[in-house]
Amino acid sequence: MPPEGRYHRVNSEISWLVKQFETIHYSHDECIIDKFIPRQDASIVFHFKGRPKLMDPVKSEMPACFVVPPRQKAGVICLDEPFETFIATCQPTVLSSVFGLDLAKAGRSHITLTDCLFRSLWERLSECRSAEGRIACFTDFVLEMTGGEYKPDDTDFYYETIVKRCLTTPLRQIIEDFHVSERTIQRRFRHRVGISPKTLVRLVRINYLWGLINAKGSIDYQDIVFEGSYFDQTHFIKDFKDITGETPGYFFNRNLSTVKVLSGNN
Repeated sequence: MPPEGRYHRVNSEISWLVKQFETIHYSHDECIIDKFIPRQDASIVFHFKGRPKLMDPVKSEMPACFVVPPRQKAGVICLDEPFETFIATCQPTVLSSVFGLDLAKAGRSHITLTDCLFRSLWERLSECRSAEGRIACFTDFVLEMTGGEYKPDDTDFYYETIVKRCLTTPLRQIIEDFHVSERTIQRRFRHRVGISPKTLVRLVRINYLWGLINAKGSIDYQDIVFEGSYFDQTHFIKDFKDITGETPGYFFNRNLSTVKVLSGNN
């Protein structure tokens, strides 16, 4: 049986940081090994009871509390014991600014949150008995830290603009419209997003097209090339395989129940 995933609404007081909350429950001892597809968002992840294992490149237990920034490629996870997971999905530039995180330090994987601030939050969340209780607890934590206020900066604007425009406008044109050097954008993205603008565009495209294919129930390469602004079908297939490790034909013809939950695309 695949894990169960649910999405939850965000209190408007912290919607400038959190895009959605997710909860994942796995109640079996059966071992499942499958992928999660990276997104353009960053996530703060809290594990309770058991913990999944990351197979990247060798099997290792995930921390109780960590941040996953946007990744260049899919990761592989092993589920081999019951667990509960609570996830706050955030805009990476805001997350890195509010919590003083350098997302470049995540490398290929994640940043373990070990300081007493997050340890205390994890303990408070672990005592909650419902998703609603954890959402309220996390919301209070953010409001206590920030007063509910955040002033966006140029890097937030660059990120949001690229995400909004990249399906219809070439990246080079978007960056030119910023009237700053590409090197400046690259440097800011490295620390505040964890990936380059080019990789961000690839992730936005892949996740948008995944949703499109899910909605249609089939792959129409002509539509995909047009909707994703790809040069041709070959470029789309190469991009998809580089990120997921599988061709679209193979990926969408297998059971994706676990992949959807782990990827926040349920």
